[in-house]
Amino acid sequence: MLGISDEERSLMLPSGKLSVFYSRVGWARTYLKKAGLIDSPARAKYVLSDAGKAALADADIIDNNYLSRFDSFRDFINKSSNNNTSSQPSSSDKSPDEILKDAFNTINNALADDLMTEVMKLTPTGFEQLVVNLLTKMGYGGGLEGSATVTPPSNDGGIDGIIREDPLGFDMIYIQAN
Repeated sequence: MLGISDEERSLMLPSGKLSVFYSRVGWARTYLKKAGLIDSPARAKYVLSDAGKAALADADIIDNNYLSRFDSFRDFINKSSNNNTSSQPSSSDKSPDEILKDAFNTINNALADDLMTEVMKLTPTGFEQLVVNLLTKMGYGGGLEGSATVTPPSNDGGIDGIIREDPLGFDMIYIQAN
């Protein structure tokens, strides 16, 4: 629909891990979400908010200048650059290392916000499974196959998961996910 060629879609960032196209779509999605123009009712699903519908009707081009009309977008941009206090140098006075650090902070803050949004959409049972999986990936259970289980949703006495630390099951970790 936009006339983007296969060559343009396959162009990679210098890291070689992500295409420029995918990266820009991801940033556009983040910016639109921060401005409140789109919502994410479920994982990997996006819909226009009422403000987004109004923006489509109102604007010829939705770019960063347009998004700056929204307080939530400005807050996001200011937060990502550590609130740009007057004691901080302007971007033209910053070293390449400082510019990279600011970019990293922007990406990290956006990722943390998106991750929290997705976690908050989980059902209680889904959250319990996430906690058990996370603890297993962190090394609890000693790499034993099948060492972690999520307890049934009811009559579990407040215990949401159990991880066996040794093959015989003598050392157990009982998990309460809140």
